[in-house]
Amino acid sequence: MICLGSYLSVVYYAKVNGKKQNEIVTKFFEFFDNDIYELDNEAASNIVRGVKNPPVTVTDGVKELSPEQYADVVDYFKNNILNLIKENEITTVIETIKYLINDDDAIYADTVVEVISGIKKNELAMCNEEAATFLAGVYLFVLRNTDNRVEENSKKYAEDCWNKVKEGQCVTEDNNTVVYEDLSINYKGNEIAVEYKNREVELMLERIDQEATSFCINHDEEKSLIPLCRVAKATNLTHSHVRTMYNDFCSSTQSVQKRILELNEISEIDVYGDSWWIEYMDKFLNDYNKFQLGEQQYRYVFKQYFYRLFYYGDLLIFKYRNQYFKRSVNIPMLAVFRNTDFDVLGLLDEYIYYSKDELYKGKIEPPMNRMWRELDFEGCEESDLAAFLALFIIGTCYAIPRSECRGVGEYDTPGLSEIETAEDLFYLALLVLYETYC
Repeated sequence: MICLGSYLSVVYYAKVNGKKQNEIVTKFFEFFDNDIYELDNEAASNIVRGVKNPPVTVTDGVKELSPEQYADVVDYFKNNILNLIKENEITTVIETIKYLINDDDAIYADTVVEVISGIKKNELAMCNEEAATFLAGVYLFVLRNTDNRVEENSKKYAEDCWNKVKEGQCVTEDNNTVVYEDLSINYKGNEIAVEYKNREVELMLERIDQEATSFCINHDEEKSLIPLCRVAKATNLTHSHVRTMYNDFCSSTQSVQKRILELNEISEIDVYGDSWWIEYMDKFLNDYNKFQLGEQQYRYVFKQYFYRLFYYGDLLIFKYRNQYFKRSVNIPMLAVFRNTDFDVLGLLDEYIYYSKDELYKGKIEPPMNRMWRELDFEGCEESDLAAFLALFIIGTCYAIPRSECRGVGEYDTPGLSEIETAEDLFYLALLVLYETYC
């Protein structure tokens, strides 16, 4: 279904590097409201995902727009919108938007869907106007005629359509035939003739399956880390990773990536950009306060130093995993065991578990205070601090759900014992943040 969210999602998939989702959404709205403030990440995401409608100033502005002002809209798109899109992706954006429109059964064949030039749905196949005019015309149609809240999966649907276009399943041919998925749709007035193209689709699916299967075979020994591939893609798509598997996943087509996840029964994640995790870090810090995990003066290190772990990509993290602490609560029945010390995750689990007990409340040293003191966070190497902060985040997220009737088993993440490098640890911490606070 075509709506504002799916339209903006398509533009976002083709965005110029460095452009953020909230910046893109705000730029589309500024034509109707020059004084509009830049939307925050949450507000922009709600619009793109189909949860919220655009601001009233925008919807009122498009209602008041007259045909005499259409040229101004086109000029605005030429000067402010096209530069948000990679030049080599503009055609893909247009073809995907055509797909969204043609796949929407609620739009009749003779409906004008590009209002500036008056192009109808059944004329899209032969439409070949300049990009700014087409994008502006459809944008006005979407704002005037669709409710953005009708389809809450608009972003996911737009991604599926985008993938089909990128995979060549949607091609506008010279004979005005548009091939969509397994259908060849030939527009003749209001009549739609459908011809199945089973063999072409079958070959395409075989190729996707073959590439996904080869990936799984080549990385069978490390397949438990495939969930982290999603984070590598979402956070650092073009980065040369230490782990070859991350590079192989990121360089695969989106259809192959999706099939790899399906073969391993792993769900996709809906985040993009190198700083998508900041909002989840804020929620983590709220829990830092809620569970009194340490002094307020130590909060700053999470935002200032945690992300630095990414720059120590090939650093082995065994010594951090094997850092142990004496128990704060001594249980007599454990005395028969030789070693009952805790690692970082155990330290946090013990504190959060017993902090609810009136017998121990206020009598156990907060874990951040203890680690700061025992591990010399003030004077240690930056890499050491960043690694322990990642473990602190993971331990907190794993321990908190237990108090909320949720278990570690519900996390779609590899175990800590399965990761090897700082790169792995960084992506694991990000994934745990996502699965805890998304």
